Amino acid sequence: MTMIERVAKALSQELAKDGYYVDAARAVIEAMREPTEAMVEAGEKHIRVGRIAEEKYKTMIDAALKEQD
Repeated sequence: MTMIERVAKALSQELAKDGYYVDAARAVIEAMREPTEAMVEAGEKHIRVGRIAEEKYKTMIDAALKEQD
């Protein structure tokens, strides 16, 4: 599934719940936590050391999810 498809799915699921947009934003960020292979490959081209880009990306997403609304 592409990142666009993940985000679209997360948005449609959350907005259907008639909730507040902060919940939808959190769902979208959670949907983006796992980078796609294309994202990892693009990051690795700049880092060139194993799969470091994937772990850094996940760490940044986790930090965003822990921030207070």
